[in-house]
Amino acid sequence: MAHYSGYDPPRCGKCGQTEITKLTIDHIYNDGSLLRKIYPMQKRNICKWLKINNFPLGYQVLCLKCNEEKRRDSKVYFAGILSDPQRKNWKLILDNKVSLRDKAFFLVVASAGFRLGTALSLQVKDYKPIKELGIITVKGAEGRKLAIGKSYFTFITPEARRILEEYLKTRGTLNPDASLFAKESKGIGKQFDYCSNVSRQWTILVKRAKLLEKAANSRNFTLHGHSLRKFFQTHCKLAGCRADFVDFWMGHHPTGSNQYLNDSYFRPDLQTHIEEYRKAVSHLQVFEQDTKKLSELEKDMEALKLQNFNLKNQLETIISHFNLKDDNPEASTNKKDR
Repeated sequence: MAHYSGYDPPRCGKCGQTEITKLTIDHIYNDGSLLRKIYPMQKRNICKWLKINNFPLGYQVLCLKCNEEKRRDSKVYFAGILSDPQRKNWKLILDNKVSLRDKAFFLVVASAGFRLGTALSLQVKDYKPIKELGIITVKGAEGRKLAIGKSYFTFITPEARRILEEYLKTRGTLNPDASLFAKESKGIGKQFDYCSNVSRQWTILVKRAKLLEKAANSRNFTLHGHSLRKFFQTHCKLAGCRADFVDFWMGHHPTGSNQYLNDSYFRPDLQTHIEEYRKAVSHLQVFEQDTKKLSELEKDMEALKLQNFNLKNQLETIISHFNLKDDNPEASTNKKDR
């Protein structure tokens, strides 16, 4: 479970449940009944089967509640990626008559894992370039999720840094205490506005890209502002970043039974943070991707689809074989007579 969760101890990829008795292995493509017929051992002990078969693709960790919701909705999705703006959709959203401010804002949010409200509270002095990346420090304050006196930092990708710096140049000379993101009409220090307005702006961009749709049995849209935070966490995990580093960059408090002292004792140096974040850069970049790694991921997905297709054909052949036997009782009795 730790392998497919990306955390140790494991947790539900959708809601974060950590109680081991409430977690289960889920078939991402809803092909569990098919695979259990072909591989009976999956029915008896799926964890042992996965280990013997060197942890194949197509599985994830969900809690029993999220697993039941997924089964009821009949949706095929990766935990945490149901509302994840995929790369091809990212380009549609951010290339469609988007202002430089909006492009900078949403790329920074996605590549740093910010909540929308946290990004709105940033000031110019909180951002600094560091090597090929950018580093942003978040400080606690009254009325924020982060308590007064607390702080953490996170990074942005080279492409997010480039677009952010282009946007800041358009605003001229800025006071260090000015808002990092400002209103279009009066860029000298005025805030971008309330969080609800940013969410509305994101919805407008998604609608322009013709990607606006509501989740089944819900009033919420599948691509909402918080999807960007999910995008960050999901792709950092897929890139192999350690869970304690990802939690730190997102401003999360560790929840694992063996991580409760991380707030006080987790103190890796800045260079170690940079090296760990670099693992995820090619996964987080939208326009300037690592084509080699991307092609490898696409090959893995194609191989998984082909495997599922072959398994379904095998099952259909087996079913048709048994149906033929049932349809010809005389043939079977003749064989017995002989």
